[in-house]
Amino acid sequence: MFGKFPQGAAEISRRRQRIPPPPFSFLPVRAGVRPLDPRILETTPDLAAALAVSVDDGRDVFKHISCEWKAVREWASSLPRPAKR
Repeated sequence: MFGKFPQGAAEISRRRQRIPPPPFSFLPVRAGVRPLDPRILETTPDLAAALAVSVDDGRDVFKHISCEWKAVREWASSLPRPAKR
């Protein structure tokens, strides 16, 4: 699962608590789906179907991607966007 946290962006949590702004921009990637995340699978049925039959074969799929933010942003912008309902 992916997240997007731009530098200095102030946010409010679902529980109405202030989330401190990040000191730098980053794109976190989590390995699993937490209990609050299933809605993304409801809105992206193709992703849900692919995830249901996926198998972790141990490959590092990010090996070819630089850790520099500009390179990550460029890579992410090349990915297809989910269709809006």
